[in-house]
Amino acid sequence: MANVQNSNSIYVDATGSITTNPIKITSIVFTPDSANDQLILKNFDNSGDIKVNIRGATAKDSMFFDFSTCPIHFPRGVYVSTLSSNATAFLVTTSGGN
Repeated sequence: MANVQNSNSIYVDATGSITTNPIKITSIVFTPDSANDQLILKNFDNSGDIKVNIRGATAKDSMFFDFSTCPIHFPRGVYVSTLSSNATAFLVTTSGGN
């Protein structure tokens, strides 16, 4: 499968660029497939600044991160730099880069 953006949510199961438009993430659900799986999100491309670095301690144990009171701003878009094999993430964003 591939990353799927739908309205204000993005299902992530592969590395690469999700969007090149400004966007803010208000929450993340990360589900590691194995212990120590990792998700790294960067601004714009693989050379961009690391904005999110999550590591799951337990396999198959979904973790919820709420940034709704202070969304993470990606001014040049979101790039998935690292996503461990078979791990997934669900990102909730504000619409239109607001």
